[in-house]
Amino acid sequence: MAQQILKDQTLYFDTYELTSTVNAMALEYGVDAVDDTMFGDDTRSAIGGLKNVNVNFQGGVDYSAQSSVLFDKVGVQDTVLSFGAAGATEGDRGYLMPVTTGLYEPGGNIGDLYSFTVNAQGSGNLVAGNILGTGTKNNTGNSAGYQLGAVSATQRVYGALHVLSASGTTPTLDVTLESNATGSFSGSQTTRLTFTQVTTSTSAELISSAGAITDTWWRVVWTIGGTTPVYAIRVVIGII
Repeated sequence: MAQQILKDQTLYFDTYELTSTVNAMALEYGVDAVDDTMFGDDTRSAIGGLKNVNVNFQGGVDYSAQSSVLFDKVGVQDTVLSFGAAGATEGDRGYLMPVTTGLYEPGGNIGDLYSFTVNAQGSGNLVAGNILGTGTKNNTGNSAGYQLGAVSATQRVYGALHVLSASGTTPTLDVTLESNATGSFSGSQTTRLTFTQVTTSTSAELISSAGAITDTWWRVVWTIGGTTPVYAIRVVIGII
């Protein structure tokens, strides 16, 4: 198995990319072990209870980029957070989740980097998936097709959209997720997720749709209108 050096991880929080101001990040994912030992048992046993998800990250305080949003989001439920586990390019492994920020702690000692620490607790499912759309977009287009698998009747497909910037005259951005039985996407694709249209404001949204879906190929489509429109986006998709 290939080993990995922590250097290309990416972090998106609401409408901000925090990658360039973060130097440490950790995911805590576990489940409560609920004791179900009964009379007659000679060894304690446990079953899985409620899941716990926490994301911790730290870095250097940058008031022009991230400090205000981290401060303002303390205690706000269902803030959209996503991060890339291996890099920032389309197809890379990614995670998405809604969080409630419980701690934002800036500070430091004299002569040290003015740093911050954030602890955010999951307010919904942690979804492992892939980055299917990222970067600056000024024309209608789509990601490549990726074979992420089918969605069973007990599963859902999830999508997180971060719009980091928007410019132009009366710009519009519509982002959808499509599926197909093959990777050709030659006209038989079906729209599975439709994000709220974006105009001149930045935004972040996490949505999902229930199975069953037998298609195994997926792609993200962005439709852009207006005069000289430019959007910076990140889309992460996953199935659980």
